[in-house]
Amino acid sequence: MEKRVIFHRLMVKFEVDLLLKHIQRLVNFHCASSYGGLRNKIYMHYPSLEQAKAHPHKYASKDDCVWFCDNIFSTENFQTEMKILEDQKNVWRWRASQQQGDM
Repeated sequence: MEKRVIFHRLMVKFEVDLLLKHIQRLVNFHCASSYGGLRNKIYMHYPSLEQAKAHPHKYASKDDCVWFCDNIFSTENFQTEMKILEDQKNVWRWRASQQQGDM
């Protein structure tokens, strides 16, 4: 879902033909690392979507930051995914603390 939304955003902002396979591969390669890094930086940096919109991260323009908040971060799918990742992180921390206690 997120990939489709981002591809549409790219086609709106730039003249790019995503029907060409070599263009698709290039865009996929660059977007995978850039999007993931930016998404995590913005998500971890701001306690709320309102703050992210009002004070964009140094790696994103205000327009792009607002767009990410409205079209990606506020979706139920994204919120569920982040909750799962946070729960996994808490389990890993608990296991690590238990292992240190055993030593």
